[in-house]
Amino acid sequence: MTARELDVLSYLVRGYTLANIAPKLFLSEHTVRTHVRHIYEKMGVHSRQELLEALGY
Repeated sequence: MTARELDVLSYLVRGYTLANIAPKLFLSEHTVRTHVRHIYEKMGVHSRQELLEALGY
């Protein structure tokens, strides 16, 4: 995973929405959505719940 994807992931696991993550990382919501899609692809999941389960949360 890229450094930016890890930044986005850190907010995802804390329950932030895409709209809340974007300004925190000075990104557009569209860019955050793209990072989330890449995270899901790399983790082999299709939802936030699956992601959290795969990470042991």
